[in-house]
Amino acid sequence: MFWNKKNSILKERIKELEEENAKLKNIHSMSSDMEVDKEYNLKFLTQTANDLINSPFDDSIYNYIAEIIRKILPKSVVAINQIDDKKRTSTTKAFVGLQSFVEKTIQILGKHPNDIVYEMDNDFAIQELKTGKLVKVDGGLHELTFGQMPKLICYAIEKTLGIGNIYAIGFVYSGVLYGNAIMILTDNSDVKDVILLESFIYQASLILQKKHAEEKVRESERKYRLLIDNINDVVFTIDTKGNLTSLNKSFETITGLKTSDWISRHFIEIIHPEEKEKALEELHLLITNKPLARSEHKILNFEGKYIDAEFSITPIFKDNKIVELLGSGRDVSERKKTEKFLTDSLKEKTILLQEIHHRVKNNLQIISSLLNLQSNYYVDKPETKNLFIEIQNRISSMSIVHEQLYQTEKLNIISIEKYIKRLVSSISNSYIFLNKKIDFVYDISVETIGIDTIIPFGLILNELYTNSMKYAFKDKQEYCVITIKLYKDDQGYLTLNYHDNGVGLPENVDMNNPKSLGLRLINVFTMQLEGSVSYRNDNGASFLLKFK
Repeated sequence: MFWNKKNSILKERIKELEEENAKLKNIHSMSSDMEVDKEYNLKFLTQTANDLINSPFDDSIYNYIAEIIRKILPKSVVAINQIDDKKRTSTTKAFVGLQSFVEKTIQILGKHPNDIVYEMDNDFAIQELKTGKLVKVDGGLHELTFGQMPKLICYAIEKTLGIGNIYAIGFVYSGVLYGNAIMILTDNSDVKDVILLESFIYQASLILQKKHAEEKVRESERKYRLLIDNINDVVFTIDTKGNLTSLNKSFETITGLKTSDWISRHFIEIIHPEEKEKALEELHLLITNKPLARSEHKILNFEGKYIDAEFSITPIFKDNKIVELLGSGRDVSERKKTEKFLTDSLKEKTILLQEIHHRVKNNLQIISSLLNLQSNYYVDKPETKNLFIEIQNRISSMSIVHEQLYQTEKLNIISIEKYIKRLVSSISNSYIFLNKKIDFVYDISVETIGIDTIIPFGLILNELYTNSMKYAFKDKQEYCVITIKLYKDDQGYLTLNYHDNGVGLPENVDMNNPKSLGLRLINVFTMQLEGSVSYRNDNGASFLLKFK
């Protein structure tokens, strides 16, 4: 009995060991299955990643993503939507599943799902999609369409097509939602391999983000190329050796040469032979990062002739090193012709105006000569002869202006110092018979005066000097000094300070109502200059004239 009891206990222990051994085998088997699944998933994801990378970025990539999801979920219909995160719209780009399901859906909707755009006005749904995790859509098609498809229609579709559970997951990268995948299960099953599905979606998100960025770059390049090709100027790039690396369409329009024939050729081949050395010097300046202003060169056209072109070139840097030059050039042949026409026309007009001034000067000189001849009949009448001299000096002050104008290229301004000294010399010669030795002190800091100002100014100076010769030095033969200063004061007024060391003006002189013709003329010409004149006796007569 004892043995039987002991044998019974042993049998129970053996049975327990056999059960534990079976459990261990089951666990080992499950672990082996997991390792197999892990290896399969890794190969699966590697393959799909390669396929996605090598696929073109068009609607076919969305179809490929949908087909891969169907491999993970065979009993499903998959919709892939593209999302514009800024516009908050969702557009269906792929709708893949059982043919009968797709056909019925198109029949019920009246159009293909790919033609539908939904406004995404559900912030909670958007935030759930941005998690990149699989989300069950409990609200069915009504929730899936952001409430934009009526509930009754959604319910009818779900019943007609036998729709089971619906899941959604977003294509997200760095917080940006590029799209989402909708999985409509055709039975009541759940998604079993969530990790594999989420891993693939994350993988697809990376690829979509990359391709989306590449598409933006390509779109930017297309716009840039369109812009460059529609610019009237030639736009080009040159490597640091001087070889042309790109040309826009305007190159052909302007030169008539084929763009393809000139890529990789040295730019110097298109430059006029006489300007090649200058062009190479400019290239050296540019590739050594020396500043270069706009340059002009004659360039070859399809007729073998050369046209005038203006260039602007700037270096392109990479890693603080000049790697290329970007430039633009425009045909300035017409501008050059216009400039030449205007220059020639200006020269012609300048010559004509100089000739006019020359003739005016000669005519004034003739008048002065006639007056001089007439004055010879009044040798015995000094006062009358002096009147002729004064008139001649006034004419001379104007004649000298025209003389200087036809001797210079600038027909609207006069060298004031040269004019004053020439006028003083002319007046002195007319009074040489007085036999007076006069010293002049000049302090002139103004270079030029306009033609509208110089004639009244010269007439004023003529009257002042004539007054000195007639009255200031009447009883004085030597040590006669006249000081002429011309400068701009702090207010910008031209200021003439005229002083002689003669006897000074009489005490009863009234500059506001003078009796002498000379002083009256000074007032008249001062008013013409919109200036002011004042005088005082200071060891002789001192006049201060201010004008703009």
